[in-house]
Amino acid sequence: MEDKEKKGLEGAGLCLPVNRHGNLKSASSDQDFKDVLLQIKSSKTTAVINYGASWCRVCSQILPTFCRLSNNFPKISFIYADIDECPETTQHIRYTPTFQFYRDGERVDEMFGAGEERLHDRTASINQGAGRSQSHRHLAREAFAVFQSSASRPISIEINPIPSQVSQATLLSESCSRQVWRIASETWSQSLSGWPSLTDL
Repeated sequence: MEDKEKKGLEGAGLCLPVNRHGNLKSASSDQDFKDVLLQIKSSKTTAVINYGASWCRVCSQILPTFCRLSNNFPKISFIYADIDECPETTQHIRYTPTFQFYRDGERVDEMFGAGEERLHDRTASINQGAGRSQSHRHLAREAFAVFQSSASRPISIEINPIPSQVSQATLLSESCSRQVWRIASETWSQSLSGWPSLTDL
Protein backbone atom coordinates (compact mmCIF):
# COMPACT_ATOMS: atom_id res chain seq x y z
CA MET A 1 0.00 0.00 0.00
CA GLU A 2 2.88 2.36 0.80
CA ASP A 3 4.47 1.75 -2.63
CA LYS A 4 1.29 2.92 -4.37
CA GLU A 5 1.46 6.19 -2.46
CA LYS A 6 4.99 6.95 -3.59
CA LYS A 7 5.26 9.57 -6.31
CA GLY A 8 7.83 11.04 -8.60
CA LEU A 9 11.20 9.30 -8.74
CA GLU A 10 10.36 7.16 -5.72
CA GLY A 11 7.24 5.91 -7.46
CA ALA A 12 9.18 4.84 -10.55
CA GLY A 13 10.00 1.52 -8.92
CA LEU A 14 13.63 1.65 -10.10
CA CYS A 15 16.99 1.45 -8.39
CA LEU A 16 18.26 4.93 -9.26
CA PRO A 17 21.66 6.51 -8.61
CA VAL A 18 21.83 8.58 -5.43
CA ASN A 19 21.93 12.31 -6.08
CA ARG A 20 24.97 13.85 -4.40
CA HIS A 21 24.36 17.57 -4.98
CA GLY A 22 20.71 18.21 -4.09
CA ASN A 23 19.96 19.33 -7.67
CA LEU A 24 17.54 16.51 -8.54
CA LYS A 25 13.87 17.00 -7.71
CA SER A 26 10.47 15.52 -8.48
CA ALA A 27 7.25 17.42 -9.09
CA SER A 28 4.54 15.35 -7.42
CA SER A 29 1.55 17.58 -8.21
CA ASP A 30 0.44 20.39 -10.52
CA GLN A 31 1.01 23.00 -7.83
CA ASP A 32 4.43 21.57 -7.08
CA PHE A 33 5.36 21.74 -10.76
CA LYS A 34 4.05 25.30 -11.08
CA ASP A 35 6.31 26.28 -8.19
CA VAL A 36 9.26 24.60 -9.90
CA LEU A 37 8.66 26.45 -13.19
CA LEU A 38 8.27 29.74 -11.35
CA GLN A 39 11.52 29.12 -9.49
CA ILE A 40 13.37 28.36 -12.74
CA LYS A 41 12.22 31.57 -14.39
CA SER A 42 12.48 33.91 -11.42
CA SER A 43 15.97 32.77 -10.42
CA LYS A 44 17.13 32.35 -14.05
CA THR A 45 18.07 28.75 -13.35
CA THR A 46 19.70 26.42 -15.86
CA ALA A 47 17.64 23.24 -15.78
CA VAL A 48 16.55 20.03 -17.50
CA ILE A 49 12.96 18.87 -17.09
CA ASN A 50 12.16 15.22 -17.76
CA TYR A 51 8.49 14.56 -18.57
CA GLY A 52 7.81 10.86 -18.10
CA ALA A 53 5.33 8.29 -16.84
CA SER A 54 5.60 5.24 -14.61
CA TRP A 55 4.00 3.04 -17.30
CA CYS A 56 6.40 4.21 -20.04
CA ARG A 57 9.09 1.60 -20.73
CA VAL A 58 11.38 4.03 -22.57
CA CYS A 59 11.06 6.50 -19.68
CA SER A 60 12.23 3.84 -17.26
CA GLN A 61 15.21 3.04 -19.47
CA ILE A 62 16.48 6.63 -19.64
CA LEU A 63 15.66 7.64 -16.05
CA PRO A 64 18.86 6.20 -14.49
CA THR A 65 20.92 8.16 -17.03
CA PHE A 66 18.97 11.31 -16.17
CA CYS A 67 19.80 10.80 -12.49
CA ARG A 68 23.48 10.15 -13.24
CA LEU A 69 23.67 13.39 -15.22
CA SER A 70 22.50 15.28 -12.14
CA ASN A 71 25.73 14.18 -10.47
CA ASN A 72 27.85 15.03 -13.51
CA PHE A 73 26.40 18.55 -13.83
CA PRO A 74 25.95 19.89 -10.27
CA LYS A 75 25.23 23.46 -11.42
CA ILE A 76 22.14 22.37 -13.38
CA SER A 77 18.76 21.63 -11.79
CA PHE A 78 17.19 18.32 -12.87
CA ILE A 79 13.42 17.97 -12.48
CA TYR A 80 11.33 14.89 -13.09
CA ALA A 81 7.60 15.39 -13.73
CA ASP A 82 5.24 12.42 -14.09
CA ILE A 83 2.50 13.45 -16.51
CA ASP A 84 -0.10 11.46 -14.55
CA GLU A 85 0.78 13.25 -11.32
CA CYS A 86 0.84 16.69 -12.97
CA PRO A 87 -1.96 16.35 -15.55
CA GLU A 88 -2.88 20.03 -15.83
CA THR A 89 0.62 21.46 -16.18
CA THR A 90 1.82 18.71 -18.54
CA GLN A 91 -1.18 18.50 -20.87
CA HIS A 92 0.90 20.03 -23.68
CA ILE A 93 3.27 17.02 -23.61
CA ARG A 94 2.49 14.62 -26.47
CA TYR A 95 5.41 12.18 -26.17
CA THR A 96 7.16 10.48 -23.27
CA PRO A 97 9.85 10.95 -22.43
CA THR A 98 10.18 14.62 -23.38
CA PHE A 99 13.10 16.69 -22.16
CA GLN A 100 13.07 20.47 -22.01
CA PHE A 101 16.27 22.45 -21.48
CA TYR A 102 16.39 25.83 -19.78
CA ARG A 103 19.30 28.27 -19.73
CA ASP A 104 19.16 31.34 -17.49
CA GLY A 105 15.46 30.70 -16.92
CA GLU A 106 14.49 30.52 -20.61
CA ARG A 107 13.65 27.35 -22.54
CA VAL A 108 16.25 26.89 -25.26
CA ASP A 109 15.87 23.28 -26.43
CA GLU A 110 13.60 20.25 -26.43
CA MET A 111 14.25 16.56 -27.01
CA PHE A 112 11.80 13.72 -27.65
CA GLY A 113 12.49 10.09 -26.81
CA ALA A 114 15.49 8.42 -25.23
CA GLY A 115 19.15 8.37 -26.25
CA GLU A 116 21.83 8.61 -23.59
CA GLU A 117 24.37 10.33 -25.83
CA ARG A 118 21.86 12.88 -27.12
CA LEU A 119 20.71 13.68 -23.61
CA HIS A 120 24.27 14.08 -22.37
CA ASP A 121 25.29 16.31 -25.30
CA ARG A 122 22.32 18.64 -24.93
CA THR A 123 22.80 18.87 -21.20
CA ALA A 124 26.49 19.66 -21.70
CA SER A 125 25.50 22.34 -24.20
CA ILE A 126 23.34 24.30 -21.75
CA ASN A 127 25.94 23.78 -19.04
CA GLN A 128 28.57 25.51 -21.17
CA GLY A 129 26.23 28.41 -21.84
CA ALA A 130 24.93 28.74 -18.27
CA GLY A 131 25.22 32.32 -17.04
CA ARG A 132 26.84 33.49 -20.29
CA SER A 133 24.10 35.86 -21.37
CA GLN A 134 23.93 37.37 -17.88
CA SER A 135 27.71 37.80 -17.85
CA HIS A 136 27.68 39.36 -21.31
CA ARG A 137 24.92 41.75 -20.35
CA HIS A 138 26.81 42.80 -17.21
CA LEU A 139 30.09 43.34 -19.08
CA ALA A 140 28.42 45.23 -21.90
CA ARG A 141 26.56 47.51 -19.50
CA GLU A 142 29.76 48.30 -17.57
CA ALA A 143 31.80 48.95 -20.71
CA PHE A 144 29.11 51.13 -22.24
CA ALA A 145 28.79 53.16 -19.03
CA VAL A 146 32.54 53.77 -18.94
CA PHE A 147 32.54 54.83 -22.58
CA GLN A 148 29.63 57.21 -22.04
CA SER A 149 31.26 58.85 -19.04
CA SER A 150 34.71 59.20 -20.61
CA ALA A 151 33.88 59.98 -24.22
CA SER A 152 34.18 63.61 -25.29
CA ARG A 153 32.03 62.90 -28.34
CA PRO A 154 29.23 60.37 -29.09
CA ILE A 155 30.29 56.77 -29.60
CA SER A 156 29.90 55.24 -33.03
CA ILE A 157 29.99 51.46 -33.33
CA GLU A 158 30.30 49.88 -36.77
CA ILE A 159 28.73 46.41 -36.83
CA ASN A 160 29.85 43.71 -39.25
CA PRO A 161 26.89 42.21 -41.18
CA ILE A 162 28.02 38.72 -40.14
CA PRO A 163 25.58 38.00 -37.26
CA SER A 164 28.03 35.98 -35.16
CA GLN A 165 30.72 38.65 -35.01
CA VAL A 166 31.12 42.34 -34.30
CA SER A 167 33.81 44.32 -36.13
CA GLN A 168 36.34 46.41 -34.23
CA ALA A 169 34.45 49.24 -32.59
CA THR A 170 35.12 52.71 -33.99
CA LEU A 171 35.35 54.86 -30.91
CA LEU A 172 35.27 58.59 -31.50
CA SER A 173 36.82 59.42 -28.16
CA GLU A 174 40.50 60.16 -27.69
CA SER A 175 40.06 60.25 -23.91
CA CYS A 176 39.31 56.51 -23.52
CA SER A 177 42.14 54.85 -21.65
CA ARG A 178 44.11 51.86 -22.94
CA GLN A 179 42.51 49.69 -20.24
CA VAL A 180 38.98 50.63 -21.31
CA TRP A 181 39.83 49.87 -24.92
CA ARG A 182 41.24 46.45 -24.00
CA ILE A 183 38.08 45.53 -22.08
CA ALA A 184 35.87 46.72 -24.92
CA SER A 185 37.87 44.83 -27.55
CA GLU A 186 37.68 41.57 -25.59
CA THR A 187 34.01 42.07 -24.82
CA TRP A 188 32.79 42.82 -28.32
CA SER A 189 34.96 40.18 -29.97
CA GLN A 190 32.78 37.44 -28.45
CA SER A 191 29.67 36.01 -30.06
CA LEU A 192 26.59 38.22 -30.18
CA SER A 193 24.52 35.29 -28.87
CA GLY A 194 22.90 36.34 -25.61
CA TRP A 195 24.12 39.95 -25.86
CA PRO A 196 21.78 42.87 -25.21
CA SER A 197 21.32 45.55 -27.83
CA LEU A 198 22.53 49.05 -26.96
CA THR A 199 18.92 50.08 -26.42
CA ASP A 200 18.61 47.44 -23.65
CA LEU A 201 21.58 48.70 -21.66
